[in-house]
Amino acid sequence: LRLSTTFLFLNTRQPPFTNLKARQAVNYAIDRARIIQLSRFASGQATVTCQMLPPDFPGHQGYCPYTAGAGDGAWHGPDMEKARRLAGESGTMNMPVTVWSRNDRLGKAAGSYLVGLLNDLGYRARLHAVSLDQFFADIYNPRLKIQVSIGGGWGADFPSPSTFFGPLLSCQSADEPVTNNWARFCDPHVDALTSQAQAAQLTDPAAARRLWAQADSIVTDQAPYVPIANGGTAGFVSSRAGNYQESPVYGPLLDQM
Repeated sequence: LRLSTTFLFLNTRQPPFTNLKARQAVNYAIDRARIIQLSRFASGQATVTCQMLPPDFPGHQGYCPYTAGAGDGAWHGPDMEKARRLAGESGTMNMPVTVWSRNDRLGKAAGSYLVGLLNDLGYRARLHAVSLDQFFADIYNPRLKIQVSIGGGWGADFPSPSTFFGPLLSCQSADEPVTNNWARFCDPHVDALTSQAQAAQLTDPAAARRLWAQADSIVTDQAPYVPIANGGTAGFVSSRAGNYQESPVYGPLLDQM
């Protein structure tokens, strides 16, 4: 079970990403496979995604509007033609954009890629790379008004969509002085759907999953984040070990071996 999603966030309260078409343009333009490559994930450790809820997760229904090729719910590649058209329609081209990243080799490589991509879309982008400690202190601080950052991610504490929607996607979290809602995203309709889903969880789990999936699709269309990949783990054991079990949160269950 994959419980984590790697993404970049687009601050919905800072230009140019107050504009929906500008956010969607970045989602269409980004080469998710390239970001996975730059992040040095091991083979099979990450799978491409366009949405916040991971696969095999309650409420997940494959959905990816931001792709070239077939609309089968999967990502097949970037669509630069559509991305440039949306950026032009947004009226935000030529605006300055500062990309925040970590200043380690992998962080700067991914950040430089994003700067080049934004410049290709018609923005005036530059990279602001900081230490790892500073990076994670800064992205939680809404007062810094960070427009976009690459290198974020979220892992669920337990397999429920509320672990994504509450901290990352609710109106309440958007207004907190120190927040995990780095995109500052607020949509009352999404909040209403998630409240209904939580209320239905115990009595009608199937209905709850449908409501979570609907909320996930709306968030994908609103594009406050650019989901990149779902991460997984691998266990390496000897041939003598049996009954290997692993918690996606706590790791190997040694007492079950």
